Amino acid sequence: MYRVLCRLPLFINISRHHYYHYSTKNNELINNLKKAIRVTGPISIAQYMREALTNSHGGYYMAGDVFGRKGDFVTSPEISQIFGELIGIWFLTQWQSQGKPDKIQIVELASIALTGSLAYEKFKIGDRIEISPDSMKISKQIAKHIKDNGGASLIIDYGQDFMQGNTLRAIKRHEFVHPLSEPGQTDLSADVNFCYLKESVTDLVDTYGPITQSRFLQSLGIKARLSMLLKNALPAQRKDLIASTERLVHPSAMGEIYKVLAFVSKGSLDAPVAFEKSKD
Repeated sequence: MYRVLCRLPLFINISRHHYYHYSTKNNELINNLKKAIRVTGPISIAQYMREALTNSHGGYYMAGDVFGRKGDFVTSPEISQIFGELIGIWFLTQWQSQGKPDKIQIVELASIALTGSLAYEKFKIGDRIEISPDSMKISKQIAKHIKDNGGASLIIDYGQDFMQGNTLRAIKRHEFVHPLSEPGQTDLSADVNFCYLKESVTDLVDTYGPITQSRFLQSLGIKARLSMLLKNALPAQRKDLIASTERLVHPSAMGEIYKVLAFVSKGSLDAPVAFEKSKD
């Protein structure tokens, strides 16, 4: 664990960034942010992200479906049907390994749960690193549920297995923009710190990974599944199937930057499929 020598949250003051042109659509959100700054002083990055993403008056995720090619970004399940199929296979293997219980729950959390509350801490050497207290809280809740009830969890997102600094980014129409531009109309995110998540749950569950998305999908047979689909696909469909699969696994696309971390019950006899020899 890292020892914090001093805490220096990074603060922002939107009123100083008057050179951005905001649409009237989000004036209420912007006015609320400015009012908060006038009353309490500069706000933290964590508070800004929460307001810009989830505020009921113009928050980004409150405006409707922002995913897909017509939205601001595309997620792995939307790129190829194979992704969802292989995730289903992974959970099927876990269900089998845990005795095929009669009743199960399948729960999906959006990535905002792990990256939506960001702060910075400064260490003795002068470098700032990002931390996300909310992500630790959520990972502990997931791990405690697995400890008490059995089950397994996958966390899939872009990030690293070590602490980083300054990965905050904003995306609009599939392009990066300034994080302070158009609050409520851009997606805000940051790299997941997988090491941080693992350290938060070591007393509750066994963790495996993170491994790259490429390794995960290839271990589950993405190439074999692609070959099966290609047999009955039309020429145009074949092209899309090949391109989408390549995007998921190629190192220069999503294959390396996206990582996969697994939580399973403590003392499980066998490593989860795809995670052999990757126990933390």
